[in-house]
Amino acid sequence: MKDLNDYKPEEFGVNKDEINSLIMEQASDCAIEKMVKANGLPFEAFVEPDIEEGEEADDATPTRYKEEYQEQYNQLYDEEYDRIAAELGFDFCKEDGILILES
Repeated sequence: MKDLNDYKPEEFGVNKDEINSLIMEQASDCAIEKMVKANGLPFEAFVEPDIEEGEEADDATPTRYKEEYQEQYNQLYDEEYDRIAAELGFDFCKEDGILILES
């Protein structure tokens, strides 16, 4: 698998989904890092098992953000996604994937 910075703009259109996934991963990692720094808490403090009442969690149980941290994560994630995509010159909504900057 290519690294995000290995893609050239002329490759964006045919690789939009892969590039988007890579940006999403990096944006999430950056958002989590900012949350840890801003709140002075480890990542585990922000999540809880994604189970229904009465269910029991185990090692395979997925997690979700606690209600009090979900909005903070969403905001930081959006900011990081936009920053990374802009630095790369990528726009998922464009057919060719190339961000057109307004002058």
